[in-house]
Amino acid sequence: MAETLERIARQPGCHGVRTQSWALFQNARSHGYAGQLPQLFYLQKTGHGERLLLAL
Repeated sequence: MAETLERIARQPGCHGVRTQSWALFQNARSHGYAGQLPQLFYLQKTGHGERLLLAL
């Protein structure tokens, strides 16, 4: 179960994917999974034509 949840957490962090991933995490908890849940990352949506700034 932990490996599956880790794989889900590495998906792109778009809003829809993040919402579905969180629902799966909650389902795992409701079925007795007691392990630590991985952190969900998200992508910041930008407008068309905006410059992207990369942080090092």
